[in-house]
This record gives sequence, C-alpha cells and structure tokens, in this order.
Amino acid sequence: MKYANNTSETIQRILQAIKEEALEPSKTEAEETIASANAESEQILYEANARAESIVAEATKKASDQIKAAKVEIDLALKQAKLQLKNDLTQNLFKKELKESLSKEMHKTQIVARAVNIVLESLEKDGLYSKFSLVVPDGVFEKELTQHLAQNVIEKIEKFGELKFDSVFGGVILKIQEKNMVVELTENQVEQVLDRFVSDSLKAFVYSD
Repeated sequence: MKYANNTSETIQRILQAIKEEALEPSKTEAEETIASANAESEQILYEANARAESIVAEATKKASDQIKAAKVEIDLALKQAKLQLKNDLTQNLFKKELKESLSKEMHKTQIVARAVNIVLESLEKDGLYSKFSLVVPDGVFEKELTQHLAQNVIEKIEKFGELKFDSVFGGVILKIQEKNMVVELTENQVEQVLDRFVSDSLKAFVYSD
C-alpha cells in the first residue's frame, strides 16, 4: 500500500511537472499577446484621438475661413447697397426735386422777364441791331411779361425783336437769324450750372455717415 501511495505521488508530480512545462509557455505567450494587444490598442487609440483632433482642427479652420469670407462678402454687399441707395437718393430725390422746382420757377412770368432782361442787356455792349426773336414759355401772357421788362429791353424788342410764346422750357431762348446765333437762359442751362455747384455739397451731405 505504501508502494501504491508512493507511485501515486510520483505520478502526480510527473503530471504536475508536465502540466507546468506545457502550460507555462502558453501562459507566458498569452500574457505577451495580451500585453502586445494592449499596447497596440493604446497606439490605435492614440492615433485615432490624434486624427480626430486633426479633423476637428481642420474643420474648425475651414468653418472659420468660410465665416470670414462670408463676412467679407456681406460687408462688400452692404457697402455696394449703401452706395447704390445714396446714388438713387441723389438722382431720384434731390435732383428730381431740384429739376421740378426749377422748372416751376422758370415758368413764372417775373422770372421769365428777368431772363429776357439778362439776355438782352448782356448783348447790349456788343450792339444788338439785327433782327431777333425771343422764345418764352407757352402760358406766359405778353401784357404781364412787359410789366416786368426793363424799358430799354422793351424798346429793343419793339425795334428789332419778336416775342414768341411757344417754348416748353422755362426761361428764354434768343435767336438771331442773320448771325446764326442762339442764346439760351432756360431751366436746362440753369440746372446744369446749379448741378456743378450743388453736387459737391449735396454729395458731401448725402454720402456722409
């Protein structure tokens, strides 16, 4: 019986040795595989995080660039719209109002008479002895017009001139047929003069922020 026990113990030791000899390398290999897998997974995770951060940074920069570009375009569009609005305001409001107001004034009998006086008196120094015609706005009455004319102008008209009441423009148009000469003092001429002098101050007012 004692022999049997010794044999059993011997067998158990042998089996244990075989087990340890067979399993120890596998255990070591498994541990190494696990360690390698852990290291690889950590590397993969690190690279994934780095890539994710790079993607986020790139997307953020791209979005920032797009926002800046959009802001520049919006600012430019606003400036262009503001400029167009001011141009429209100048052309369609101020100048339109000026033109209408000027036309209304230049059709008034007293203003027409002053225009006639200015035109004829300005040519007096050159000696206006040729036949001429004065064209004034339709709707002006000769009797009323004469009341506002200078005496020397009336005499000049009676001697050399002819009054015609058929102009659509306010003011007066002087025509000297023999000299092929036309002198105008109409709303169009006055508007051009006013536009040259008013434009700068008007634009400074309109375009000021």
